Amino acid sequence: MKWIFTKKLPGEKMRNPISGAFFSSDAVDHAGRALVRESIQNSLDARAVGATGPVRVRIYVSGKAGALPPAKHKRWFEGVWPHYRSTNNGLYRAPLVDQSCEFLVIEDFQTTGLTGNQEQHEDEPESKNPFFYFYRAEGATPKSAGSLGRWGIGKQVFPRSSQAQTFFGYSVTDAQPNGFLMGACILKYHELNGQTIRPDGYCAEERAIYGDQSLAMPASDPEVLRSFRSDFSVSRQPGQSGLSIVVPWLDCGTDETKNDFGSESLLLAALQDYFWPILHGKLSVTIEPFGAATPYTLDQQSFSETFTRLCSTGRVDVKTVRRIQSLVSLANSVLAGEARQFDLPPCPPSKPGWLEGGVPDSMQTDLRLALGSGATVTVNARLTVRIKSGAELEDTFACHLRKIDEFNERPCFIRDGIIISDVKSPKLHGYSAIVHIQNGPLADLLGDSENPAHTEWQSSSQQFKEKYVYGGVVIEFVSTFASELLKQIFSANKELDKALLIDYFSDPGPEAESGKPEKPSPKKGKENPGIPPTLPREPVEGRPRLDKIGGGFRLGGASPGVKSGSVFRIRAAYETSKGNAFKAYQKPDFYFGDGFLSVSLEGCEEVESKLNALAVRVVGDRFNVAVTGFDPNRDLVVKFDLLGLMTVKEPPASQAGEARE
Repeated sequence: MKWIFTKKLPGEKMRNPISGAFFSSDAVDHAGRALVRESIQNSLDARAVGATGPVRVRIYVSGKAGALPPAKHKRWFEGVWPHYRSTNNGLYRAPLVDQSCEFLVIEDFQTTGLTGNQEQHEDEPESKNPFFYFYRAEGATPKSAGSLGRWGIGKQVFPRSSQAQTFFGYSVTDAQPNGFLMGACILKYHELNGQTIRPDGYCAEERAIYGDQSLAMPASDPEVLRSFRSDFSVSRQPGQSGLSIVVPWLDCGTDETKNDFGSESLLLAALQDYFWPILHGKLSVTIEPFGAATPYTLDQQSFSETFTRLCSTGRVDVKTVRRIQSLVSLANSVLAGEARQFDLPPCPPSKPGWLEGGVPDSMQTDLRLALGSGATVTVNARLTVRIKSGAELEDTFACHLRKIDEFNERPCFIRDGIIISDVKSPKLHGYSAIVHIQNGPLADLLGDSENPAHTEWQSSSQQFKEKYVYGGVVIEFVSTFASELLKQIFSANKELDKALLIDYFSDPGPEAESGKPEKPSPKKGKENPGIPPTLPREPVEGRPRLDKIGGGFRLGGASPGVKSGSVFRIRAAYETSKGNAFKAYQKPDFYFGDGFLSVSLEGCEEVESKLNALAVRVVGDRFNVAVTGFDPNRDLVVKFDLLGLMTVKEPPASQAGEARE
């Protein structure tokens, strides 16, 4: 094997590679996560037909302790050093010949490996040649609808992870059970010995074709393959089909505290982006740092234990931990068959959208009760994917929901097995959600809209717009489905909602027979002839009574609609001359629990207080919440709403007097 670079021809346009930019930190958190996302995606796409059990992925990280010394890496890089040292080659921190080589290995099993005719050097779309598209093509792919990948540039994460923009691929296939090896280096056009050299170089055997032309071909000599496996700690053996990628000169950066390729960073990336196929038993991932007594293993059986082990390192922030915990708990509940199933009526076939009336009334009630009790629900939606060629294909997707207090995150979107991490979607307050689109026409549409890093759905590309009718509307419907669904569920009685959600102490105004507040007179200087602000409103069924008292307010009563276990959230803010009072709220105004506000509770108990919000749970036949201490010179605005029911179980006899949820 030797390193092969070729000269630029006189009439050839200089076009430097830019594909690696699609996996920048703007699209994916960091280089390590991009490597994990793309490589595992490719592994899942390459699952062998008839394979049993999950696709297995092993990631080995040498670190400094296991780095390859110069005496050993010499045979693999002799001949490439002049290119590494050449000017304007695109390497911002080229490796040195006398430094040890840190490296990473990522290999998959239960997969096909790089099959196909290795002599093919032109794009033949019908050939389905993974070897050709991996080594000899960029921006082209044999993958069709139903695959996780689309763009044919995911392999760029391998050179991007190397200081030298270099990687090796060692593959075993059914046709070549002993395997073959080929390396690649992707630089920019660079100058060497007075000549301009093309970006792509290969560590390979050179084979002559068409007379004076040559083609880089992989090596299959058993001794070369054995040495490669030994030097780079590759675990694959002859007969084990699949692909092993070695990334030499791993770009760990200069700050050891921010190593994108640390074992914990790689493990967290696998957890965040592939928890769904792991929990479904379709994927297992092992992270193996050099010298580790116990590697990290993520599979269906060890998931919880490994996640706990990762959290114990203290290297994962609390917010990320809670998000993963909530999603994994929700996914496990769905897998266990605990979710209550609800099927929405199909969307109009002409254009996806909510039907008149949204969620049927009976279903709204059942969903509210199920969610309020803490149950997991699955809402299945049906829509029609319209292709401009004339096909109209009906498909379904599922939204899994569960109530989680103090949770404020966007839904998790999964297209088949891959998480699309940056979908533009509203956050859900108090709920965890997974929107899952299985393989089918809808998954094909969304996959066609994805950016190269598979983190967003975008409807702006010309190719996408030319293929689908109302494709952008489909993306919008799926992206906002969870938040719109919750709005539909909790909007059963519009008149009651208006009475329930807001009261203004400064001027509550009269209520007409329709339940709508009378509009204030637009003319200045005329008083509103409505009910004086000192007179409390009469309670309606299901709504507590709100009174203005000296220095504050009181909420409560014994209305027959207020059940024991009801949880009310109360929010307060000082009125402003313009804009939203609650958006203008600042902590120095006041906050519950600051010592200046007096909170008195009767027949209820505090669930939580945070800044200007207080949540209480009714525990008796009647209740009262009295809060005083507000600035008497400022008008106060208060909102309260019913969050749902929290039942309080009777304590065991041995724990008399101690209430537990």
